[in-house]
Amino acid sequence: MDASRRRSGSLEFGVVENCAPNEAFNLNGFGFAFDACAIRGERPYMEDRWCAVLDEEIGAFVLAVYDGHGGAAVSSHLSAHLAREVLGEATLRSDPETALKRAFKRVNDVVCDRNPGDMRGMYGRPGAGSTAIMALIIPPKMYVANVGDSRATALDNRGQVTFESKDQRPCVAEEKERIVRDGGFVKRGRDGTLRTCGILAVSRAFGNAGIKQFLSVEPEVYAVDLETVDSLILCSDGLTDVMGSKLASETMRAAPVGVVASSPSPVRTRRVANSLVTLARVRQSRDNISAVVLQARKLSSITFPSLDTPVSDVQATFGTPETVQYNPAPADVKDGQDAASRAALDFDANKEGVTVDEKVSAQEHDDDAQASDDDGLSSPVPSVMRESTQAITPIIHASG
Repeated sequence: MDASRRRSGSLEFGVVENCAPNEAFNLNGFGFAFDACAIRGERPYMEDRWCAVLDEEIGAFVLAVYDGHGGAAVSSHLSAHLAREVLGEATLRSDPETALKRAFKRVNDVVCDRNPGDMRGMYGRPGAGSTAIMALIIPPKMYVANVGDSRATALDNRGQVTFESKDQRPCVAEEKERIVRDGGFVKRGRDGTLRTCGILAVSRAFGNAGIKQFLSVEPEVYAVDLETVDSLILCSDGLTDVMGSKLASETMRAAPVGVVASSPSPVRTRRVANSLVTLARVRQSRDNISAVVLQARKLSSITFPSLDTPVSDVQATFGTPETVQYNPAPADVKDGQDAASRAALDFDANKEGVTVDEKVSAQEHDDDAQASDDDGLSSPVPSVMRESTQAITPIIHASG
């Protein structure tokens, strides 16, 4: 492995081991690239965390997002330790599902011991907790493990959703039945949201030791064939609460990489992660927002035409440039937000590696230059987008 990819340690809100964001690497016949983007939003603290751990000796790669609540103590512990616990399981290759469940339970026992909470009195505090959405990649398979309401969305090379994890919340009938069966209850909070014991908006979570007996940390595990996956998005509910998988897939398609892509594109993963988080803020998400984007390629799946191959045959195999053009009109965008949402996509798709602060600064310059333009048509970004982006907390790119 290249020395630059042996970097390990803590980044802003994330932990990496033997890999680096925005750099491609190969594993067992597949190529991968990933990047992450996270902002605090309007919350006073940043409780989201993420991790990426590559183990070439085992032949596995772990990517995960953790959405903390009640503080960042649990999500920080998970980002530092959970992936390694999973990779250290003896049954990892023979029975990945069992390995994931065992590691999750063992780490949760440690987390609850360290964050006991205090449920005495009328207004008990259950202690810090966290969701987890993890992708365990052992080519040619990927195993997605979910605890809580963070989400994984997989897309094929046409940008179509091929897999999406299910949120685990008290409003889901099966989850409510389990909570009641274990002696707990489901009650609406002051915001009208159904909550476990009137406290948590999720039915499964790490930590929350004060109500541990009513929660489950057993993950739902999904096995996915990597050959069907072009891209994977792991994100916290700060993103999914304001945009669905359809709009996420449109965002992925808004970052074309050309007619022929023989390997994953680090530039594309950064661009998509940035666009997703920016769009969530434009759509008024007030939560912490985190998105980790992975791109995968089976390295043997690309065969290039010879120089004397007729152009018509090349186009029949790989398509034409028009097939990667993007002109979305997202159906799930609320009235009055269409212009802002499309602008967020276009804005990010045309600016590689540009932070929100730089975008806002550039836009303010455009505003000054075009102050006399009454119709606003000459501005590349509608005024509603300009107003929204000025309130955005600077996005933290994992790759700097």
